[in-house]
Amino acid sequence: MTEKGGLALFDFDDTITVGDSLRAFIVFARGWPEFSLGAIALSPIVALQKLNLISTKKAKEMVLGFFFKDMSIETFEELCERFSKEAIPQMVNKLAAEKIANHLQNNDRVVVVSASPGHWVRPWALQNGLECVSTELEVVDHKITGKILGENCKGDEKVRRIQEYLSIEKHNPIYAYGDSKHDLSMLMLADYSFYKPFRKKERREKTKVTA
Repeated sequence: MTEKGGLALFDFDDTITVGDSLRAFIVFARGWPEFSLGAIALSPIVALQKLNLISTKKAKEMVLGFFFKDMSIETFEELCERFSKEAIPQMVNKLAAEKIANHLQNNDRVVVVSASPGHWVRPWALQNGLECVSTELEVVDHKITGKILGENCKGDEKVRRIQEYLSIEKHNPIYAYGDSKHDLSMLMLADYSFYKPFRKKERREKTKVTA
């Protein structure tokens, strides 16, 4: 039995937002001077990741650990809540916001599926009546470790998380929006997929996905 309305799956960074939310969150939480020093210190890690010599997950963990390891979860979540209210609204692509509003008006279920930590994506999603499936961070003794809990929510892991979170077969039609190769598996879940749809110079008409 299908649920009322369809399902819309949205990637977050560079699809809903203009720019990367992890970078923006570090600047928000730590300030430009510390971010700049960290960027220099971490540049070899970024280079290794771009050369595929270390995984995106490992690189992300090293970045998160550099800036946030041993921060109390209470302090971290307070920063995330503030970031979701003060900074993310300024990052949202207006075309994406309009499309999300259209889906909500059509009674579609809207789920944000993000490789960024849910600690700041989820509060923003909830504030806007959306659901969230995301990367989650490890917490030990009430402190951030910098490690990712489980797998980084990208690529095939996005599909696994979606299927774990909800019953795809109960929704019709299904829409998906993404901007990178890491979203392709999610896009293939949909009846209608949109690749980089909110970039004005790269607007794409919706296309029926076939196996």
